[in-house]
Amino acid sequence: MTKRALLLFSSTDGQTQRICERLCRMLAEAGAAVTLAAIDDAEDVAPTDFDLAVVGARIRYGRTDARVIDFARLMDGSAPRDAGLTSPTYHVPFTTMFPLGITSAVVGICEGA
Repeated sequence: MTKRALLLFSSTDGQTQRICERLCRMLAEAGAAVTLAAIDDAEDVAPTDFDLAVVGARIRYGRTDARVIDFARLMDGSAPRDAGLTSPTYHVPFTTMFPLGITSAVVGICEGA
């Protein structure tokens, strides 16, 4: 079964994008179906449609991109809580859906699992 990987990136000068493009090629060579997207396009993809989700974030002057932080807050459930949404459905952390997703899935894909 082909693993599906999502690579989201935030890049100012293109370095993080190039790193993610390289990772994309490596995962594809290992047999994964990879989707590469800029963080601005994150709302167009559903991380739950993938077996693996990786976010590459640029660090500029000691700070990461606010869009990446916003995405992480949405995925970990803190954004809905801060917005006053009280239904438990809104508070399922993204990491609950993908426990150890980056580590085990990346290793598995690279090893041909």
